[in-house]
Order: sequence, then structure tokens, then C-alpha cells
Amino acid sequence: VPAMSQDEMFGELAERIKKMQIKAREMAQERDPSATLRRGFHAKGTGVRAKFQINSDIPKEYRIGIFQPNAEYDSLVRFSNARGEVLGDLSKDQRGIAIRLKTVGEEKLSPKDNSNIQDFLMTNTPITFARDPLQFIEVGEILLGGIGLVIPRLVRKYGFMEARRIMGVFLAPIISFKPLEMNQYWSRTSYQFGKHAIRFLVRPSAGAK
Repeated sequence: VPAMSQDEMFGELAERIKKMQIKAREMAQERDPSATLRRGFHAKGTGVRAKFQINSDIPKEYRIGIFQPNAEYDSLVRFSNARGEVLGDLSKDQRGIAIRLKTVGEEKLSPKDNSNIQDFLMTNTPITFARDPLQFIEVGEILLGGIGLVIPRLVRKYGFMEARRIMGVFLAPIISFKPLEMNQYWSRTSYQFGKHAIRFLVRPSAGAK
């Protein structure tokens, strides 16, 4: 079998993700035919408008792009549940947060606005259960294959120790359930920031209830 090019590999992975989203929607509809389905994952969201402010004392080596002292940007924040159906905010589920900001300080952020924006995506687990993009998709496909078959299929695919690690990371935020606003959220993966590789997080203010 000839080796796939990088573009072909990405195309195949993208197609598998599309199929996962369709499967997730179908399963959610089967669980509750009356459920409102808006997307494959992170369907339930609560949005708020916010100001994204940069500290005045940000160190010089971190003054990159939008991160300039006292800079302020119009932004939207969306808290979400991970499931594909719209569930109550107290339902046990993984959580996510997305921040979209307008990178030109004097401009307002409007609906369906795709110019001069920056997104920050985070979930309430510090690391992903997947070691690489392929494993992320493989585990997702297994999770969508039926709850009763998840553990034996993971063990068959990766062995007992790796299956235990995956399930431990996946279930941690569900077991230690917290309301949306009381979670800490991490970017999970790292990003280039000037000369640095960084991850970012959002956490509740001191004294928040």
C-alpha cells in the first residue's frame, strides 16, 4: 500500500471526524427523540460579553501581538457542556470554554464576525486523553460504539495500562463535577508564543461563588 501524503492523511482524519459528529448526533437523538440537537459536540452553550484586558505589568518578553500593557479588547465567552444534546447545566459532563476577541482594540465584536479575531479554546481537563490526533479519533470512534463495549475495545486496541490511562483522563472531570463557572479550564495542547511554547488557562477569581 503506497504511503499517504500529509494532505491525504489530514483529509482522511477530517472525514472520520465528520462521521463521528454524525454518529454523535444520531446517538443523542436515539436517547431522547425530543432533544434539541445543534451540533455534534459542545451543543449547550451559555454566552456572555466580556472585556479582555492585559495587565499593565506584563513582562517585556511576553509583549507579543495583542498582549500589550493595558490593552483591552471586546470579546465573547461561551461556556459549554461537551455532549451533543442540550442538557441542563447541572448534568454531569465535561465542560468547555471558548473566548473570541476582536484583535483591533477600538472595534466592536459583532455576530458572524470573522475579521480581526482570535479564539482561545479550553476544556476542564489539563491534558487530552490522546497522545496524538490519530488516537483522539480512534478513541472517539470507540466511545461512540456503545458504552458497554468501550473498555474491552480500548483494552484490545491499546492494552490494559493504556486503556486505564485514557479512561482516567476522560472520566476525571465528570467524577469531580463542578458547575460551569467554578471549573478551571486549560488549553490542553501547547502553542507557539514568540520564542516560547505555552499553554494557557482560565480559573475563577479569588472568592468567586
